[in-house]
Amino acid sequence: MKKISATIFVTALCFSSMAHADESLGKHSFGVNVMQSSISYHETATKSTFGGNPRLYAGSSDSDLGAGLAYKYTMNFDKISIAPGLFFEKPNASSGGRGSENTYLSRMTIKDRYGVSFDLGYDVTETITPYFTGGYSSVRYIAKNVRNGLSALKSNTVSDWYCGAGLKAKINKDFSLALEYNTQKFNAKTSVVNNPDYNGTYVTRLNLIKLGVFYNF
Repeated sequence: MKKISATIFVTALCFSSMAHADESLGKHSFGVNVMQSSISYHETATKSTFGGNPRLYAGSSDSDLGAGLAYKYTMNFDKISIAPGLFFEKPNASSGGRGSENTYLSRMTIKDRYGVSFDLGYDVTETITPYFTGGYSSVRYIAKNVRNGLSALKSNTVSDWYCGAGLKAKINKDFSLALEYNTQKFNAKTSVVNNPDYNGTYVTRLNLIKLGVFYNF
């Protein structure tokens, strides 16, 4: 958490300096995204009073609609463009699973996601730019499970790298559209309150398809 906060602070300082720089260096963009998110996971119980041995439970893959905000500063070098940025998103992604005995229930919910991004693009025409994207983001989650009358619920934030690709289409000098895909894998933790004998790890994959409208200034 400290790492991502420091990264965002340094990035924000850079953007603040850019805001006072010559306009020919690049352009600021502020966008609103709608997104289709999907999440899949499996839970590994490292210690378990839920059976005495490590167990593995898989969660199904569900899709949900979400929304987000993004800021980017795009610099062009001939046909190559680079764009560092910041984002905040509410994927509203949730997925649940059931154990083979039908006595074990689990659910993984993504509350929000925020971080820094970096795009590397190539202008194939004056209006179309495909690009690769990646960055470092924090994900706030809720991990829940229930088995044989014992319940575990943990809300926490985990940070990790992500990658993806996108396609930007310029509408006019002020507005553009962007279609982007992100994928991020991370490990979330859960534990039974007042029961140190149980610790579980949700190995989670979050996929996002985002469609955004950006105002360039």
